[in-house]
Amino acid sequence: MKIYLQSVFEPWPIESESVQAICTSPPYFALRNYDIPDVIIGGDKDCKHEFVLQDMELGHENRQGKGSNTLNQSTTSHVAVHGKKVGKQGLCVHCNAWQGQYGLEPTPQMYVEHTLLWAKEAWRVLRNDGMFFLNIADSYGSVFSFADNKYKAMAGSESCFKPSINKSKCQFLIPHRVAIALVDAGWTLRNTIIWDKTNAMPESVTDRFSKKYEYVFMFTKQKKYYFNLNAVLEDFAKSSYGRGKAACNSIKPEMGNKIGGYITSKKQKEWHRKLLSGELKGKNSGDVWRIPTQRSSEKHYAMFPERLVERMIKCSTKAKDIVLDPFCGSGTTLKVALVLNRRSIGIDLGYRNLQNKKTSIIQRYIYE
Repeated sequence: MKIYLQSVFEPWPIESESVQAICTSPPYFALRNYDIPDVIIGGDKDCKHEFVLQDMELGHENRQGKGSNTLNQSTTSHVAVHGKKVGKQGLCVHCNAWQGQYGLEPTPQMYVEHTLLWAKEAWRVLRNDGMFFLNIADSYGSVFSFADNKYKAMAGSESCFKPSINKSKCQFLIPHRVAIALVDAGWTLRNTIIWDKTNAMPESVTDRFSKKYEYVFMFTKQKKYYFNLNAVLEDFAKSSYGRGKAACNSIKPEMGNKIGGYITSKKQKEWHRKLLSGELKGKNSGDVWRIPTQRSSEKHYAMFPERLVERMIKCSTKAKDIVLDPFCGSGTTLKVALVLNRRSIGIDLGYRNLQNKKTSIIQRYIYE
């Protein structure tokens, strides 16, 4: 197991085409301040950056004139958002590099562009027959700043703000934007999986339905890739065995018989025979994964449930293969990989204490 404490926007110290599976969940757009160091994203690496912050007046009248949902670039070194300083997040006037936190960009378009930057490294290190699982959720537009008191506790910092969007309360459609951009960049989208969070946190909303799912996109680099469906089969329902007995006792299967409301063909009868004999080990789990979130005492906002990662790793890798999580956070992906006898690599900019704690837990597991 290796953990590299660095930004994903720096070159990854990983050999090209060495990783069999990438399983990750990056910071969601416009959600929260993760209290990690700001980084410089994009632009010209040789540029002598001169950063200018953005004046975010979201749906309110700004100091320069009428109310607007657009960015207003200022020539000052610090710009207030609703009377609060936003720190040093902004664009370079020379090369348009962004200095700030990934996920707190001023526009959805910039977030997608930045996602494509680290996805290039993901493409480089992933084997041609490998798989890339991307867990990502959506968020809503807002006329409020995180610097406002009602959002300060959620953000954890006055330097976090809600970015601009034309419609308040409108979903950004970030998962869809990212998926389309990755497909346009060359990735093949094989599945759009719905992670149905059976114990999703309740929301105090009264003008829409509460959110109970997130997306997991399954990407590949080419048409042919390693995929082990047998490793993640689900048990058949008990009713399947009853229908199987009825089908196997049917007469003239080549003509088709109506069994329990269904037409039983010769092919279906053979399938039921295999079911009853035990040749079939389970059924395809489908693209809706009903997996509860995992509670933890760790101070981490978005921990992967181990069951979710386990399914990703089992279907995409073999023993001793390398699994990578470029946003490894507290290290759940690395732990599950090791439990399944896979090698693991993590990249993350923050949560050093959590990583050290998780590493010690994993090491105890190994030596036990």
